[in-house]
Amino acid sequence: MKYVIVETVSVFTHKYLVALDNDDPVEHACDTVLSEDIDDFSQEHCDEIITRHYEVDDGDIRKAVEDTLYKTWGLPQIKETLSYYKMKDEEEL
Repeated sequence: MKYVIVETVSVFTHKYLVALDNDDPVEHACDTVLSEDIDDFSQEHCDEIITRHYEVDDGDIRKAVEDTLYKTWGLPQIKETLSYYKMKDEEEL
């Protein structure tokens, strides 16, 4: 069996409610959203875009999980738990 890592970027829309002083330009709300730690009140997933994909060996899999919660797992557990395998229909065999 071979393994492939697929990397993606997810696109979400967020809505924020920003209070400004009456004499502040409305553009300051945009600056606030980008530069402050504020919470959104709505979030919706729009799309997921594949940025790249590549075949990996056991060493690559180990390296890919180095900075994750799975770094202490054994390779068989990583493969069994994290990978997706779609069984072929009997007609395709």
